[in-house]
Amino acid sequence: MNTTHSTTRGAWVNAKRQEPCSICGKHDWCRRTEDGFIIDCYRQQGAGGYQKQDKIGRVYWRHYVGVTRG
Repeated sequence: MNTTHSTTRGAWVNAKRQEPCSICGKHDWCRRTEDGFIIDCYRQQGAGGYQKQDKIGRVYWRHYVGVTRG
């Protein structure tokens, strides 16, 4: 099973047991960029997250870690 997805910032990496989501702490559903600067959490907003919706209508919260949105 492929666990990476491409984006303009590089590849997305799905959360897993060894590397859970840093927002909700769970090991599935969520993802982050390889560099760790963007985290998409499908469970909770967390500090500084903003709500988005994916292509199939699921709500998630995008977090920018250590970078300024521009």
